[in-house]
Amino acid sequence: MAVPAPPRMIAAPALVGSGRIGAAVTLVPGLWTGASRISARWRRDGADIPGATGPSYLPGPEDDLAELGCLVTASGPGGAAEALVGPLRVTRAPPMAAGGLFEEILDQGSGDWTVAAAADFTGAALCFAVAGAGATIDPETGLVTLTTVTARAGEAVTVTARNSGGVAVSRFLVTVEAAEPESLVLAAGEAAPEALSRAIDWRLLRYRTRAEVETGVYYGDPEQFQQCVARSASHPDRIYLGQDVGPIRRSDDGGATWRVCVARGLRNAFFLGGAVDPVDPDIFMVQCHNSTSALAQRKAGLWRTTDGGVTFDWALPTGALGHPRVVGDTIAHAPGSVGAAGARRWYTAFSGKPLKDESAADSGFWMSDDGGVSWNRRAAALPVARFGGDIFRVAVSPADPETIWMGTSLGLFLSQTAGADWRPVPGLPDGACTHVEIDPGDAGRMFVSIDGQGGYYTEDGFARPAVTLFAWDKTHRAFPHPADWNICVRLPRRGNAFGVINQAEVSTDALARLAGGEPRWTRCEVPNKPGARRGWWDEITGEPSAVRWHPTDPASAFASSRGHLFRTKDRVNWVFSNEGASGFNYGLGSVSTEFMFDHFDPARIFMPHADMGILATTDRFETYASVAGYADLALRTNSTRTTSNVCALRPVPGSTEIVAAIGDYNASTLVYSPDAGASWRAVGPSVGPEATTIRCWSINYALSEPAYCYVNDHRSADGGASWTRMETLRVLGTTMMVLGVSRAAAGPGGPTIYAADHRGKAPYANLWKSTDRGESWSLVLTYRRGSLRGAPESGFDAPIFRVDPRDPHVVFVAAPTGAGGGVPGSVSRYDTRTGGWRHCDIWQALDRSDGNGVSRLAIDWHHAARAPEAPLILYAQLMHPGMRNILRSLDEGATWENMTYDSTNAVGQGFEVSPVTGELFSGGEAGTRMLAPPYATEGTVGAGPGARPNNIALTP
Repeated sequence: MAVPAPPRMIAAPALVGSGRIGAAVTLVPGLWTGASRISARWRRDGADIPGATGPSYLPGPEDDLAELGCLVTASGPGGAAEALVGPLRVTRAPPMAAGGLFEEILDQGSGDWTVAAAADFTGAALCFAVAGAGATIDPETGLVTLTTVTARAGEAVTVTARNSGGVAVSRFLVTVEAAEPESLVLAAGEAAPEALSRAIDWRLLRYRTRAEVETGVYYGDPEQFQQCVARSASHPDRIYLGQDVGPIRRSDDGGATWRVCVARGLRNAFFLGGAVDPVDPDIFMVQCHNSTSALAQRKAGLWRTTDGGVTFDWALPTGALGHPRVVGDTIAHAPGSVGAAGARRWYTAFSGKPLKDESAADSGFWMSDDGGVSWNRRAAALPVARFGGDIFRVAVSPADPETIWMGTSLGLFLSQTAGADWRPVPGLPDGACTHVEIDPGDAGRMFVSIDGQGGYYTEDGFARPAVTLFAWDKTHRAFPHPADWNICVRLPRRGNAFGVINQAEVSTDALARLAGGEPRWTRCEVPNKPGARRGWWDEITGEPSAVRWHPTDPASAFASSRGHLFRTKDRVNWVFSNEGASGFNYGLGSVSTEFMFDHFDPARIFMPHADMGILATTDRFETYASVAGYADLALRTNSTRTTSNVCALRPVPGSTEIVAAIGDYNASTLVYSPDAGASWRAVGPSVGPEATTIRCWSINYALSEPAYCYVNDHRSADGGASWTRMETLRVLGTTMMVLGVSRAAAGPGGPTIYAADHRGKAPYANLWKSTDRGESWSLVLTYRRGSLRGAPESGFDAPIFRVDPRDPHVVFVAAPTGAGGGVPGSVSRYDTRTGGWRHCDIWQALDRSDGNGVSRLAIDWHHAARAPEAPLILYAQLMHPGMRNILRSLDEGATWENMTYDSTNAVGQGFEVSPVTGELFSGGEAGTRMLAPPYATEGTVGAGPGARPNNIALTP
């Protein structure tokens, strides 16, 4: 009888697993001949682990940094044989940093301060270290200690958390302000010890309906379209947003909450596509356009941050760029260039969509080989006639960094020369190519979506005609999950903005046709917005729109639609994702919004908003409600927008009369409501045989005689119910605008009224005043057109203008060039009786650069009334984003201090001080922000029970 042969190994055993503590390691026993039984003994650093003899082993804390192995024994009739598998180094899961540490602004000599930095990290057995700004740290608890002995200006502190699995880093800035006398403003007769020091924190206004409050919603919706939606592949909870105009926002929890990036140095606020480095989530790049503002045109191109949005550098300057209204994935890295520090090669494309005046844009295609630090142009232009006005997607082949695919309005294009030249891709139906997905493991396998057609598939890079995965004539864009294309969301074309339109759909078998089947699609569901009728704002659809999948969780995704944000954990049921992203823009372009406040009730405000109409509150904006009938009125007046640039509440106790301008910015209808907005009718220049739309930026009641109201060249003597034209003003110019009315009467003829031709007669314009309710006018000043606007290219022809609340014959304006030594872009006081100027140089508070200038001017009416003998408190807002841009003077313009603090540097619009609380309201596409006054005051807006911390800006 033959002797059985001992077991023989024909395929080696292996260990499968990451080696992370808490993640099982499985033994693949291999293949053996002559074996009837296989056993295992797990070993730690060469020694058997007691009791560990199963097919898998779960590493625990005791295994940290150990060499894990397994002795495999194969037994059979002929004996036994052994094989040692491993070793596998066991480590902990690497730490991760959320990037949520705020800038610390401390007073010199205020003692030591601590920062609980450990809360910004996840991970076990962490050891901490710190560097920068003289900080120290407890290596076990992660508690950072900051000293205030030395003054510091925005010095970076780097906190490092380390364990056996790796390292994570989080940064924040420290400013220690030099000791100086406390800046106080005293009411008349108030003693210094009882005065309050200045407030430095801004508060973001919450827009919540009563129903939202009752259901626990903290913030309402943002307003502007999201055109940059960029998600980190290495840290999927990090998402960046860029609006078509407004701020950069960032989320560190997958879109659940948002904060505004400080974005120091970012001198543009008009965004297109963006991208996050595939390794480092703090490296983010975004394209900036501006088809309207000459200042921002000079700062168009690509901007880059390496600290998560705190500071930006202008990496790629371009010429003026148009405004494609899409979410463009127009910055892309070459997958083959990714290393430990991130991606080296990047590409970016700017479309040829013309500027607002139809002039040509500086379109083209650029490449970077140093991580986006510097760029060189590859294609001189991407003309609209060939590529269309929109570029939706740039995608780089994983096999060849010179091969690039570009989805455009006129289809899919291919370059095999790193973008130097392009050719159209055949075999696809006509239509815009709105998305391109490439298999990272197979460069020939691709998915594309075609607007109005459907989704298409190839395995040979479209060498042969594409396979139709689904045909849907409502298709706008489709987004498959990067790791499993069977999972796909398709977004429908944009419909009627005021109607119920098609909803997004999701499939889990989108590739079914490849196996002879048909994909099944399920409607994506969104709950009703609390307190609102169902409509376009709660649909995951529209243009621009995008879906950003979690790279490793096929059930989790984030989406944007116009200004609205959504997220899902099961692909079908989506929830609102707007927490912290309120963005309604109050007072767009208005000269005066003082009368949106009830002068007798600090809790009652009627606030005009771009695109949203009028929002009313009776509880200091703890809740709000849209003024009834306003949107319907917009439709009846054939308005293209529900915008209200300015509205005014008659300044009498218990007032219910409102005058407002409704409609597009330069083509408004003047309307009147006698019942606090319950009903409306057109009045004044908007009715009668000569009815016309008006360019209305200012509605002024006369506080000394509140029956009188003034709009452009019209006057009402009954609170706004009826109007007459001031013929003596009309003859002075075709587009006359009343800019301001003095708070005090100038004599028996009433207050002083100031007016100018807001279009002017180039190169000069005139400022006029009347002291007899507009019956006669006298010339105050002839100025070079534009010189009172703050800067020559502000886009607004009327002066930056305020009337001194104590003297009806004194005004504050932007300093006209050459007017007695005025400083361009600053603020000046002008006495209309004597012709005397006093110039207030705001540039002492910041660097003079970029031709910046004043875009808004506000006076603290409340303080002027309570302390009439004290110097006026003035506020100025600069028009160019990207720098500290809100300033305050406590001494009537003699000196200025920077009040931007933790607010955003994004562009601002409305700018007014509440006449009943002294709070400064600053409105813009970043939302409406409020700054408390530098003195004790009545209750402030948004500071009621349950208010969140004041910080809205992100300074990690």
